Amino acid sequence: MASAKPPGPESPPDRTRPAPPEPAPRPTRVTVRYARAARFGGHAETAMDLVTPSRRERAARYRLLPDRLRSLAAGLLMRRYLGVRSDSDLLTGPMGRPELARPGPSFSISHAGEFAALAVTYAGPVGLDVEPLSRTVRRGLVADRAFSPEERSLLQDCPEDPLPFLAVWTRRESLVKAAGLGLFNGGGQFSVVPLDAPRLHAMGTLWAVATRTVEGHVFSVAAPSADGSELECDILETSAEELLD
Repeated sequence: MASAKPPGPESPPDRTRPAPPEPAPRPTRVTVRYARAARFGGHAETAMDLVTPSRRERAARYRLLPDRLRSLAAGLLMRRYLGVRSDSDLLTGPMGRPELARPGPSFSISHAGEFAALAVTYAGPVGLDVEPLSRTVRRGLVADRAFSPEERSLLQDCPEDPLPFLAVWTRRESLVKAAGLGLFNGGGQFSVVPLDAPRLHAMGTLWAVATRTVEGHVFSVAAPSADGSELECDILETSAEELLD
């Protein structure tokens, strides 16, 4: 009778483990500080003394007091949060965008309606645009000249509501400011809809974008998102007392 074949060696247990998931991209962090320009109405002379000479000259060119106060408030925000106290603290970068003359964060300023605002980040170029919901503008003319077909289609569905128009406007403006261009330079070559999209492609770059409504004003912020990160944006008010200190 044939002997039984001895059993072969047992197969080693399968110790293969699934690869751990890749960590989520860290959010692109931007801080926006804003100030109410009207609060400087009784302190215009003090504000003039605190801002840089070029900011002082720029503010003085405005004929209307609200425009002058917004410009001064923007200068005071840069003084407090960027340390800009003289013209030598700033230089003009590519495409005319202001930059710090020393190593430091990127920034963008915007002033409209009741507010002046400053966006600051260490994540690369940043663009900020602020517009009041009360702003009156020839929407059709602007949309025809600067908006994409998708954006114009969105606005046709809500012709009386100012929010979608201003959301499109400020998102586009924040993007072209971050890229160092102007609102009409990009034309309809990219689209910022849907308006709640946290990332979008424009001008050959992936951007993180955030849009918020704060006290009757639409804020939009844009910064590059090379790793697919979203924007983490804090929008904080600064009092006139803090800026005049």
